[in-house]
Amino acid sequence: MHHLSIANGSLHEVETHIVIAERLGYIEGAVGRQLIAQCAEIGRLIYGLMRSLRTANEQSEGKQTLMRASLLTDDRRLATDD
Repeated sequence: MHHLSIANGSLHEVETHIVIAERLGYIEGAVGRQLIAQCAEIGRLIYGLMRSLRTANEQSEGKQTLMRASLLTDDRRLATDD
């Protein structure tokens, strides 16, 4: 997750460089808009991956909690059966 956050920050840095290059006349406006549009798409991909990993992590943690609760219940049953 940390690496995706860094990638997102780097993406914003690239967008800034594109805007600067356009203002200084190194690239034409149409090219700059196309590059910004591509950056926006990459940003959506990064955000989607982050959201997907976050959801998967939360589901995994939920399953682990249920498993621990089940083990505790089993242990208590064994203790009372003695």
